[in-house]
Amino acid sequence: MKTILSFLLAVAAIAGCSPSPGTAGTADLAADVPRMTDMATDLPSADAVVREPPFQDMFDEVLAYLLENAECDHGNFAEDFGDACFYGQAFLVWHGVETADADMTTRGLQAAAFALSEATEFLDNPATFMEAGDDLVMGLLGLLETWQRYDQAVALLGADAVKEIMPADKKQIADAVRDSVEAMDVLLQVMGDYVPDADTYSVYTYGNTTVTALFALLDVELARRFPALAPAWIDRASAIAETIHAKAWDELLGCYRFSPENEELYLYPNITMMLLYGRMYSLDGNLVHLERAQALFEAIQPLKDLEQGSYRSPYSAKTMGAKTDDYKTLSSQLYTVLALMTLYEQTGDALYLDEVNGLFSFIDSHLRQGGKILHHWMDGEIAKPEHLEYYCTGCNFQALYAIKYMWGVQ
Repeated sequence: MKTILSFLLAVAAIAGCSPSPGTAGTADLAADVPRMTDMATDLPSADAVVREPPFQDMFDEVLAYLLENAECDHGNFAEDFGDACFYGQAFLVWHGVETADADMTTRGLQAAAFALSEATEFLDNPATFMEAGDDLVMGLLGLLETWQRYDQAVALLGADAVKEIMPADKKQIADAVRDSVEAMDVLLQVMGDYVPDADTYSVYTYGNTTVTALFALLDVELARRFPALAPAWIDRASAIAETIHAKAWDELLGCYRFSPENEELYLYPNITMMLLYGRMYSLDGNLVHLERAQALFEAIQPLKDLEQGSYRSPYSAKTMGAKTDDYKTLSSQLYTVLALMTLYEQTGDALYLDEVNGLFSFIDSHLRQGGKILHHWMDGEIAKPEHLEYYCTGCNFQALYAIKYMWGVQ
């Protein structure tokens, strides 16, 4: 597979494929930096008045457990399924600088340094994409947030301390992210702007549509932070989204398929596309994008467990050995939260916020054991140690990130 990707890059070069967003050059990324929004939203400043928000107990206990027990080797978290490269990094830097916690900020910067090393290795040798996999893509999303709070980290720790932890300045971080996304865009263009079947964990587990949408989301997040280049990045994300629509839209179900041939209703592809369309609408104001996002909320309702307030997660039910459809994973509930929060931000409709609160209530009551939120709920029971998957460090960081996101929007 690595050889195939190297070949694709060579073919792209011969064909003259190059993503237009990169033509502005690296200097433009460091210049023209107005106030940015992060992956979540416009967040309260570090000196904002702290409210007593919902799910405070869950937040405090999970944070305490992670700080005490999360294994991390030079910024690389264990038991994270790739998610900590984004959510561990982003949350620790975000909450660290906001609470003036030097140790927490340092841990986040160590995770950022690991993510940067993955990006650098990929740029030096694109064949490493398959080895880095989810770590690379999620790490790039995290680096965008670290970039946003870099100056706050310097103010808290000092320039020398930050440089010792992470040997890259703000511009170098931006350049590495931009260059990595451009290289991946070349790969995606060669693939026809839709990730084909591949023997990789992410495609097998989450589906072709979900993984393709994640690439488009990278373009959107670059546009959110660098307004001078935003039109080109938005156009690129729109092109990918339209290809997904052409290949994976199911007219009968009114939803996106897991893959073009799979006609079942799945949660992941539709919440990922809901998130993508919501973020795109926040930038381009295209009502088609908003309408599609809202329609996807209606499309996933057959997956909702009305009694629990959760959503069934069929993507890994068979692999995990579920005997009924009463199977819900932590990660899928959290990505649903992120998608719903984006819709709430763009519409102000309390329906979406009520859904978010219902999902957090389910997580708190059905998936949490003290400071640990476990991987899933299956056949009427919480995850057990003997199950194939039991606990995910990255998903627990994602839970903290999502709660903090909700606090900033409510």
